[in-house]
Amino acid sequence: MNRPILIAALLALAGCASAPPPPPAEAPEEPAPATAGFTPAELAGVKHCSNLAGDAFLMATFKLQGLPLEQARGRHAGRSPDIQAALESVYRSHFGSPWEFSKEYFRTCAQRSAGIDSMTRLQTPTLCIWNFNVALVARTNAQAGQPIEAVRRQLDFNSQESEAIVAEAFRTPLPARAYAADAWNRCLGITPGG
Repeated sequence: MNRPILIAALLALAGCASAPPPPPAEAPEEPAPATAGFTPAELAGVKHCSNLAGDAFLMATFKLQGLPLEQARGRHAGRSPDIQAALESVYRSHFGSPWEFSKEYFRTCAQRSAGIDSMTRLQTPTLCIWNFNVALVARTNAQAGQPIEAVRRQLDFNSQESEAIVAEAFRTPLPARAYAADAWNRCLGITPGG
């Protein structure tokens, strides 16, 4: 299938009119299992930030494709104050890749919202944002009926973990957001209910 069909699938998730982000030059290193434990409050904070980082990923994609701030504000009107703040952050920032912006947004959010100031403790959860975004794009395209081959070409990262996420995106019954959260949780070593 061609790129315009993949574009339509991502648009269905975001409710916007633009193309999915190009992948970065290379996939990040496979994250190591999480070694630093989180308190329940920290865990709630990093989970919240992972969801916001997914929103920031989509917003950053649309910004780079030329969506004006006022149109973006209109599309996100009525959403939570955190989403509004993410949108403003995206449009204030200068970046070249939605993938990298999403990771940095997560890191900053986790430091502020979860009170985790140790970059060592944030290393694995930050790398897991990659999984969240790959899962979000892959599952959205799968739900839109795109063939797996087209999604693999779109998300050509040369990473076994990314390939596994894409393959599972075509088998899972989960909606895109739930599947993305699940991919992030598994990367971090968080079990459901944990």
